[in-house]
Amino acid sequence: LDKPALQREAAALTHFAGHGCVPLLNQDFNNGALLLERVVPGTPLKTLFPVHEKESIAIVCQMIKDLQNTRSPTTGIFPSTADLLAVLDNHWNLPQHHLNKAGTLRDHLLATSAKPVLLHGDLHHSNILLGADNKWLAIDPKGVMGEPTFEIGKFIRSPYVKLLEQPNAMSVIKTRIVLCAQQLGFDEQRMRDWTYVQSVLAACWMVEDNLDPTYFIAVADLLDCENLR
Repeated sequence: LDKPALQREAAALTHFAGHGCVPLLNQDFNNGALLLERVVPGTPLKTLFPVHEKESIAIVCQMIKDLQNTRSPTTGIFPSTADLLAVLDNHWNLPQHHLNKAGTLRDHLLATSAKPVLLHGDLHHSNILLGADNKWLAIDPKGVMGEPTFEIGKFIRSPYVKLLEQPNAMSVIKTRIVLCAQQLGFDEQRMRDWTYVQSVLAACWMVEDNLDPTYFIAVADLLDCENLR
């Protein structure tokens, strides 16, 4: 039982209440349980991929606007993006050029970051569900403090593994970056760089858990490709 992680999720759910996240009804940290309002029909956003891609982009962009339309947290329970990305400094059995580039980009992005806000931290296709009145809701927030642009990275590189099964995966990623930048006002280069850094970070986590990092390295390869610039 990861009690601190459960407490962070509960705090994030409370913070995001009424701003695009599923409501938290009750909690029991000793027994590792959170009681959430049921999301019905609960259809995940990944069911729209790849046919309704532009609709998916509009949905996630509106969700990010809703989630970030909140005041700064009053608790210091949440880790920062810098805390998460410190893992890149460890020794990993991964392509060294990706580790080097991710570390360099991380340092630059953190040094030039906008004012931090509370981020969902895990906003991918399977964590966005269709609820009542055709309203989409986020579930399973991790709760991370970081600049707003950091939030979009998970969406850009998912759904796992269906994204890379598409013959036009590079085009999908490029279109997402362009349209999300337009709808959110984010800088395209920062979005691309954050997504790349997060892909390498995900590969590190996979190795740490004795899982196959191939998918995330492949995404990093695409993001590092000149054709995507």
